[in-house]
Amino acid sequence: MRTGRQKLGLISLALIVLSSAQSHAQSARGLTAEELSLIFNKFDVSAEASGNSLTASVVGVTFFVDGFNCSDGPRCTEYLMYVGFDMETPFPLERVNEWNSTRNSGRAFIDDEGDPYIDHPFSVSGPADEGAIYETITLWEATVINFIEFIGWGQSAGS
Repeated sequence: MRTGRQKLGLISLALIVLSSAQSHAQSARGLTAEELSLIFNKFDVSAEASGNSLTASVVGVTFFVDGFNCSDGPRCTEYLMYVGFDMETPFPLERVNEWNSTRNSGRAFIDDEGDPYIDHPFSVSGPADEGAIYETITLWEATVINFIEFIGWGQSAGS
C-alpha cells in the first residue's frame, strides 16, 4: 500500500510530465507550408503548398518557396523564395555580380544553362509573424519586379 507521501509524489510527477507536454505543444516553432500558403493567400499572393514547399505567384511570375530547418513534423523556421528566368542567351556573370554588389535584397545567381535566378531567405517563428511575412512578401514582389527590369526579361531584342 502506498503512503500519502508516495501518492503525492506520483501525482506531482504526473503533473510535471503533463505540464512539460503542454509546454512543448505550445512552443512549437515555425510554420507548415500549408499555414504559410494561407498567410500568402490572405495577402493576395496565390500560393499552394505541397510538403515543405510552396508554389506561388506575384506580378504574374511563378516562384517557389522551400522550407528548411524543419522540426516538430512539417514545421519549418526558415524558408527560401526563388525564381529563375529562361533567357534566349546566357546572362552575363558580370551583370549578376553587379546586381549582388548593389542590392541588399535578392541574391542573384546563374544556373548551368546561363539563366538568371534570384532568391531571398526569411525566418518565421509562428503565426504571430504574419506582419513580418507581409513585409517579406512586399519586399520580394518589389525585388522580382526590379530583377525582371534589370535582366530585361520578356523584352524583345528590338525594344
